[in-house]
Amino acid sequence: MPTSAKIIQLRELLAARGLATAAKPRQCLLAGWPALDHAFGDGLPKGGIAELHCDRHGGALAVAQLLHAAARARRFVALIDGADGFDPASVDAAALAHLLWVRCRDAAQAVRAADLLLRDGNLPLVLINLRGCADAARVPGQAWYRLQRIVEQSGAALLALTPRPMIPSARVRVALHAVFTLDDLERDRDELVAALQFETGRVQGARGFSEDEPQLAEVG
Repeated sequence: MPTSAKIIQLRELLAARGLATAAKPRQCLLAGWPALDHAFGDGLPKGGIAELHCDRHGGALAVAQLLHAAARARRFVALIDGADGFDPASVDAAALAHLLWVRCRDAAQAVRAADLLLRDGNLPLVLINLRGCADAARVPGQAWYRLQRIVEQSGAALLALTPRPMIPSARVRVALHAVFTLDDLERDRDELVAALQFETGRVQGARGFSEDEPQLAEVG
């Protein structure tokens, strides 16, 4: 019997014995960046993992934008920096004042740091940046599922930035697209942010979109 059929059969058995739990309404945390919130479906899922993958440009810009948004909302946020590539000079002093920066040497260490921070339960939003980590794709699936269970218990939102889709337990997944040239170095940050595009696809447990019907959302 296929695994999916076994899961359905188990759910039916639990329901018949009155042991099934009712699905909770999805709650979201607004990141404060309207285009990203829209791409993820009215914000980042509380108690779930959201994945933002970007294979080329735009990742560092997205991190800076998220930190600035958190500062405007007077919200503290953790940045788990898997490849120790974050440049503090890329954000304003107000953003740094609301930031807990965890510097790691690889993806494995970053996932362990996320485990500890989420168990602590004092931060509503945790960012884990695995872009630039040579071992990002080697993080075992069971580690992500364990992290998902911890996120559910904490009620926090976990946003993972990855070089490509790789998190099996992600509730929703969004691709970040951007192409910049040397001429763009002369443009200000707001203009660069306006050039970013999001492509939203559905993953298991997500709502509202389908991977077969991607949608592009331009940042305005």
